[in-house]
Order: sequence, then structure tokens, then C-alpha cells
Amino acid sequence: MKGAERQIRVPLPPSANALRIVCKGRLITSPKYRAWQGEAEAKAMQESESDPVQFLDNEPLEAFIVLQFKTRAGDLDNRIKPLLDLCENINVFGNDRQIVKISAFRGPSADLPEARVTIREWWG
Repeated sequence: MKGAERQIRVPLPPSANALRIVCKGRLITSPKYRAWQGEAEAKAMQESESDPVQFLDNEPLEAFIVLQFKTRAGDLDNRIKPLLDLCENINVFGNDRQIVKISAFRGPSADLPEARVTIREWWG
């Protein structure tokens, strides 16, 4: 699938520090993360109707991520894992182990914080 790429645009994910919480002595997915997953999956699936690219399970891939925060606060690195997990959940690729290169940038501030993710084949 030479030159193929897939783009998604979703609400800014919660920090990886907030993905799990302890409840009754057990580690569970936080309600905040579950809510984001549902919203982001719905938006990404809606977009995929016009961009149905899916990559093979053995293809090396690169991720290009632009995060737009409402303010300058927030770490870039803590937002990457939820985005890659989302791409795996909606079958953009088979496993996030396929990602061999990640470029992440802080975009301009936005009233509605969001993330834009582009996954494409990596040609090293």
C-alpha cells in the first residue's frame, strides 16, 4: 500500500497519568478515559467512512501527531499512548508495536483542544 496514510482528528485525550485509577484495591480504566474513548472512537469511525485505509499487521509505520491544548499546560508525551491505542482499537493498524517512528508537536492553542494523528507507512 505504498504511500498510503490515514488521518484522524479527535478531542484531546486525557493524560496517560489519568488512564487508570485504583478502585477497591484494583486498577481500573478511569471514567474520564472511558468517556474520551467512546467520543474519540465515534468521531474517528465517522471520519473513516471517507478514509478507510487500514495497514497490514506487519507493516512498519510512523505516526505524526499534532496536539492543540487550550493553554500551554500539558505534556505531549502523556497524550501519545491513548492516541495510538485508539488507532489500534479502530483498526487503523493491528498493533501499536508497528509504530517505529513518532513525531509529536504542540500546535497553536485552540478553544476546542484536539489531536490530529496521521499514520503512514515508514520507509526508513
